[in-house]
Amino acid sequence: MKPKEPTMRAQTLARSIVASAKIEGQSLSAQQTYLVAAVIDGQIDAETAIREFRPSSARRVHKSR
Repeated sequence: MKPKEPTMRAQTLARSIVASAKIEGQSLSAQQTYLVAAVIDGQIDAETAIREFRPSSARRVHKSR
């Protein structure tokens, strides 16, 4: 399920999160930023977003446990 376009508030908060992550030496892709905004808007839950954040190799390892 692809969330609809996030609100301006959610986009602004997501950009703040991305900026904070960059300060910590991390980076988020455009898709991950979009997912953060969707969580802020309440369009998807955090668990769904976390599953989407994981690289496919991490998903395979997680599923095999």
